[in-house]
Amino acid sequence: MQRKNRPRALRRAALAALILAGCVFSLSSLALPVPPPNGGGWLIYTYYAKDESGQDIVVGMRYQGGCPGPQPHNSGVTTSRFTYKYVSCGQN
Repeated sequence: MQRKNRPRALRRAALAALILAGCVFSLSSLALPVPPPNGGGWLIYTYYAKDESGQDIVVGMRYQGGCPGPQPHNSGVTTSRFTYKYVSCGQN
């Protein structure tokens, strides 16, 4: 009789682990970096996707923050794979 309940208990444990992993994954998006204060620079996101040969290619960019002068425009698409960097005003 216990053997019959064992697979059911394993399925419940696996389901609970899957739900917990989903909760952690969904909360991780709340930990995104904060843009620099007004006039302090840029927070630049670069979004990637794989091309036909499996290489990473840039498919989009997004800018947050600001500096005096011309303002860049967001371009392309956003994906779940990205990097970010802070750039001070006057830096290339």
